[in-house]
Amino acid sequence: MLQCRGALQHSIVKEGGDLSRVEDLARLAEEAYVAVYEPERWEHWADRVRNVFDGRAMSFHVIDRQQGIIRQRILRHDSARIVERYIDECIGDIDPQIDYVSHLQRSQVYTDLDHLDLSQTTTQDYLRWQTSVGNVRHYLSGVSILRKGRYVGGVSVHRKTDDGVTPDENRRLMETLLPHLERSLELSLLHGEKLASAYWDGVLTDRAEPAVLLDERGQLLRAVPAAETILLAGDGLDLQDGRLVAQDPPSQDRLALLLGRVLARQFPEGGTVPIRRRSGRASYLVNAIPLPRPIRMFAPCEAAALLTLIDPAVSRPARAERWQGAFGLSAREAEMAALLMQGHSVDSAAFSMEIANPTARIHLRRILAKTSCSRQADMVRLLSRF
Repeated sequence: MLQCRGALQHSIVKEGGDLSRVEDLARLAEEAYVAVYEPERWEHWADRVRNVFDGRAMSFHVIDRQQGIIRQRILRHDSARIVERYIDECIGDIDPQIDYVSHLQRSQVYTDLDHLDLSQTTTQDYLRWQTSVGNVRHYLSGVSILRKGRYVGGVSVHRKTDDGVTPDENRRLMETLLPHLERSLELSLLHGEKLASAYWDGVLTDRAEPAVLLDERGQLLRAVPAAETILLAGDGLDLQDGRLVAQDPPSQDRLALLLGRVLARQFPEGGTVPIRRRSGRASYLVNAIPLPRPIRMFAPCEAAALLTLIDPAVSRPARAERWQGAFGLSAREAEMAALLMQGHSVDSAAFSMEIANPTARIHLRRILAKTSCSRQADMVRLLSRF
């Protein structure tokens, strides 16, 4: 940390800047490095940036240029209502900076005066909204090119309309800060990638049944060996361009609808569909579970859905008798519990047992009561010990 302060002080003196701001800038640099391992600190860092650079509003973005999506966004304004309107009215869609940074080839500090084309209608609309609604006009931005150009990340501080253009002193301070921000963002992406990879490898390693992970676009990220065996067999399911597909057209229609629901950006839903097999054997059941976004904001490979591939013809483990003896489960309740342990949803278990969904839910309630568990996940963990 002392080396960071020394480097910042040297840079500011070299540029003829105000040494009284060394402390503020040093804290910004240090907090960015701390946020590598404590991502929630970026929120506090964003607030401090706005104050240090005399802004009324600010935005902090990490954009995946390869996939064309925003990985992380923090917005600040004196009025929280203005931030809500900015989001609700999709003002970001006409922000000229988004297009500008998407084509940058190197890290850069710039102001609105450096790149705005005032003849563009969308730019005029954007500035009109900013001044009339947000009461901001001129801005200063520091943007870094990350991970060999795949990502771009940075911060933009917007000044009150009456404050005029960005002072040269603020620009020099941003140029001093940017190398530290760039290094911290690079470390954050690397750290998040390793955490995500280790986490999802652990998720799949712990699962005995065939299972795969899909990303937000439906691309396969991981597959356990049992799932790879099913896909290689080509008996009903295949991989095409990295995506899971069914060979039977009606089954493919059902699978496409299921994946559309489970991968939806808003209100994703799980479900189960049967997949007809060429061999004529009992249909596979594909059970899809939506996954929450990783807690780590900089995880590049986000797993959006976990799919289990269930073969009803595969014999079930002979643990049901032990559950019946230990908890007093009936034969049908033990059968239901075994299916849930294999990765079935309640609906797919009902399909396999050839019973109605309400009946299956009654079985589940009785199993929970007899095992003294309040949640299905707790019940699965308990029964896995027997």
